[in-house]
Amino acid sequence: MKKNQSKDSLDSVSQKDIDSCVTELGRLTDTVGRGRKALSSQERKRLPKPRRDGHVVARELAQLAVKYGIAAAVDVEAMLKAVAVVEQLKPLDASAANFASLVRDRVLEADAAAWKIATTIYTFLQRLSRDDAELTRDLERVAASFATRLEAEERAREVGGAAGAGTLFAARTR
Repeated sequence: MKKNQSKDSLDSVSQKDIDSCVTELGRLTDTVGRGRKALSSQERKRLPKPRRDGHVVARELAQLAVKYGIAAAVDVEAMLKAVAVVEQLKPLDASAANFASLVRDRVLEADAAAWKIATTIYTFLQRLSRDDAELTRDLERVAASFATRLEAEERAREVGGAAGAGTLFAARTR
């Protein structure tokens, strides 16, 4: 167990606190975004890929451009303005990434705990269903969620006929 985790890592955050965080994140998003939307994956792909700490190198290159007289040929001021934005946003980026990671971890821990208990319940009910037709029918709604990968692929092959021929299961049984 990590040092900063409490014994009960699933201690709950109140809905009031969550609502407050969502409101605050919305306000922060408006402040930082200034009307911008997040970049699409296509837009991200089209951008030049900066090197790690490229803003530091850019600052040095600005000095060299001025020193050697090429500052008039390239927009050094625009580059330095962009470097300043990078340097301003870096600490916020790190904090936001840490926050997002913490939230994802809390969701994962809670989801894993719920799933562990759900699988136990399913196992008990599965055993009871051997003697109870109504329970067997009721479990059909959730049975697919508990199927192993091979069982799911086999079911897909049976339903899809030849369409399932390319599945891993079909490859393993050849």
